[in-house]
Order: sequence, then C-alpha cells, then structure tokens
Amino acid sequence: MEKAKILIVEDEAIIAMELESQLQGLGYEVTSIVDTGEKAIKKAEEDKPDLILMDIRIKGEMDGIEAAEVIRNRFGIPVIFSTAYLDEERIERAKITMPFGYVLKPIQERDLKVTIEMALYVAKIDKERRAVEEELRKSQSLLSEIEKIGKVGGWEFSMDTEKLVWTEEIYHLHEVDLTFEPTIGEAVNFYAPTSKPIIEQAVQKSIEHGEPFDVELEIITAKGNLRSVHAIGHTDMENSKVYGFFQDITERKQAEEALRESEYLFSQKFEQSMTATCFYNSDGTIFRVNHEFCRMFGVEEKIITNGRYNVFQDQAAINAGIIPSLRMVFDGKKPNKWAFNFDIAVASDSTGTPTSKKEQVFLEVFGYPILDNEGDLKYVVLQHYDISDRIHAEEKLREGEEKYRRLFEDSIDGYALADPETGIISNCNDAMAGLVGRKKEELIGQHQSILHPPNDLNGGFSPTFRNHTGGKSGEILNAQIITKTGEIKDVNIRARVFKVGNKKFMHAVFRLIE
Repeated sequence: MEKAKILIVEDEAIIAMELESQLQGLGYEVTSIVDTGEKAIKKAEEDKPDLILMDIRIKGEMDGIEAAEVIRNRFGIPVIFSTAYLDEERIERAKITMPFGYVLKPIQERDLKVTIEMALYVAKIDKERRAVEEELRKSQSLLSEIEKIGKVGGWEFSMDTEKLVWTEEIYHLHEVDLTFEPTIGEAVNFYAPTSKPIIEQAVQKSIEHGEPFDVELEIITAKGNLRSVHAIGHTDMENSKVYGFFQDITERKQAEEALRESEYLFSQKFEQSMTATCFYNSDGTIFRVNHEFCRMFGVEEKIITNGRYNVFQDQAAINAGIIPSLRMVFDGKKPNKWAFNFDIAVASDSTGTPTSKKEQVFLEVFGYPILDNEGDLKYVVLQHYDISDRIHAEEKLREGEEKYRRLFEDSIDGYALADPETGIISNCNDAMAGLVGRKKEELIGQHQSILHPPNDLNGGFSPTFRNHTGGKSGEILNAQIITKTGEIKDVNIRARVFKVGNKKFMHAVFRLIE
C-alpha cells in the first residue's frame, strides 16, 4: 500500500525532527521539513503531499494560518494545525482555512495517528465528493447547452402536489423570467387559441388515464411572439407524475412552409417553361415531364412516365450515337450537352410509346446529374431545345457562303478584304494576287500600301483607301498599283465599308484598265 506523504512545517528543529521520527514510525513518508509559511507554499507545489502538518506560530512574514489559507485556495491540500497555544482568536482565524484537525504540543503519537487518519479519510471523501460534483456540474452544463442548441427543455408535473417544474430552456422558450413559478393552468394558457383545446384534452387524458401525448402546436410567449412547439408527455402512474419535453420547432415549420412554397413555385415554373424538360431515374426511365416536353414529342405524361420508356433502349438514341453522351451524365455523373437528329417515329416504335408525331427533329440537349449528400446519383435532368430552324438556317447560310466563296475565288477581277482602320489585308483572291505579281500568302496580313507605288502614299495609306473609308464609299476611283517586280498598272477600284457584328471590313474590287 502506498504511504501517505506528509509535509512538516515547524520552525523548532528539535520538534520537527521528533515529528519526522513519529510520522515515519507510524508508516508515513515525510516529503520535506520547512520552517516558514513561504517555504511551505513552495514545497506544497513541488512535493504535492497528501497532508500538511502546520505549526500555527512560525517565523517569517506569514504565520501558519495565513500559509494554510493560501495552500487550500491554490492546491486544495488538507492541513492539520499543531500548536502549544490555542486561544480564541487563533481558533476563529483558523476556522476560515477549514483545517482538517488540530494537535496540541507536546504531540502524543496516538493523537497524531488518529488525527492524521481522520484527516486523510475526510480529505479522500471530500475529494471524491468534489469530483462527483464536478462531473454533475459538467453534465448539467452539457445538458443546458444541448437544450439551448436543440431549443428543447424538460418538465415534470406532480399529480399529488400539482406542482409544475420547468428546466431553464423552457423559461427561455416562453420568454419569462427564471423567477416565474408556472402552474399547469398558466402553462396551458400560453397556447394559441386554436391549440389550447388540443393540449388541454391531451393533458387531461394523461393525468386521468395515463395516456401519453405527442403534439405539434403553437404558443404565444409572454412577449407576444408566436412560436411552433413540439410537446411530448408521458405519465408515471406509480409515482403520480407526468414527464415530458418541450421543443421550439418554429424554424423547422418555417423551413417546411418555405419548402412548400418553393416546390409550388418550381412546379409552376416547370410546367409553364418553354423548355422541354424531363426527369430520369438512374435506370433510364422517366418519372416526370412538363407540358412542353409532351408537346414537342407528342406524348402523354401518364404514358411516358409509366416506366415503359427507357432512353437506353430507344433505337432513335442508339442510331444517333448519343448513348456515350448519356452515359457521361448517368454513370460519369458529369453535366454534358449534345446535338443530334432525333427520329420520333423510330423512338416510338422501338419503345412502344404512342406519339402523335412522326417527324425528325434536330435537338440540342443539356444533361445534369443530381447527386445526394454521399455523391450518389439521385436522378438526371434533361432539357431539350428544338434547333431544327437553326440547323436549316445554318445550312442555307453555308450554301450562300459557298456561292460567295466561289464567286470570290473564280472572279477575273481582284477582290480584297481589309481592316478599314488599320489597313491590314485579311483576305484576297487569286486574281488580286495576280494583278500585283504575288502569291496570296504574300498579301494576307500585310498593309494595303503594299499594293500601291510609294510615291502615291499619303501618311502610309493610298489616296483611294482614304477616299473609300471617307465620303466616297462605293464609288469607282482610278488608281495605280505596283507589282512585286516594280511594274506600275492602272486600275479602277470600287470599295465600300460594311459591318458584321461589331467588326468593320472594307471590301474592294480591282479591275485592270486595258
């Protein structure tokens, strides 16, 4: 068994040695012997003894009583006073330090043994008590914090005394002071008019028949604020008590109401949207579509969402080669977009889905995976845009561009495009390059001054270029051009400035004067 450690505080050396001998003989360990209060405090911190035997009258600036008070406050170590003089004044002073006992000098070994053992026992019990109290305090503090975070409190009602007890959080929920003493009637009166009959009936059944209750109602606090609450009660008939908890669910109710409003607004926007939209399950079946989707594909909502149609079994989707694009959304869980020519008739026949339309339609589709909190696929949203008109317009534009390109390339006149502000040539045909004895590559990217004799230039530009970018756009002007070898040629030039989007171009036609 581990020996109890004792610090001796005694300023008379002979008495200190006698005490040390007695304590060791009784089976205790003496950690140190000091002769002042200051040294006692220092050794108490260093040695951490189980008990201190303190002479009341010791030398130094503080006596044993003062030292004991400091030690108790700082370290909580029990102290036994030893003194040859025990007057009334010292007794009163010593009481303040809450000593664990007294021994009178000359100290008798038997008295010393009994006093030390009692002090150690009381100190042990006191330490255990303080530890239990600390754990209880922590538990109560934790419970209080949990109640605050969860906005929930507990209550107890005695059917014998009709006394109602609330935890602190319930006072806060009702916005009343902690000095408020609630009765069952006052507690019920906090409920809103529509909720009051419900809680009255629930409480009455609980008291009379032991029926538990679990209701969500509304209260009006002492400050007039309306709150939604969750009240639960359970009856202990054996002990004639009703227990329960009370939670503020106002934020949850507000969130639920906001969610209902949001779902309603989404539903309205979804149904009225001009974009054909559908929701797919992870297996490729459709579970929701809007009106525009039904109109675009000529299907009925109840048929397309009955689980029969599957996009991965749609031959029209397979023929169009869009399955890999779909897999990127469904399996890869990444947004994607694609465009393709969709044959509605093939889709209808291959999936057994009736449709009122049989034509082909050019579609641009945007796919979005919707994931849960764990990153797993919940469903897929596809938005479809009919781009048939755009595709046809682009085809006509390409045809027109091809006709213009052929006219541009095959013309016997020289054609050139340049920036009207910088004079940089952006394109020309072979005829233009031939007029100046160069290749097209030698002209494109060069300044238009390369086409004219140096003596004709004004500020780095030819006179005709300045006139055509000025007030003579579209007019035919006479000019001279110079070949790569230095030959001068007379030409007519017609040029005009035009705008494509936000960018300006100058288109010029050069014709040789024979």
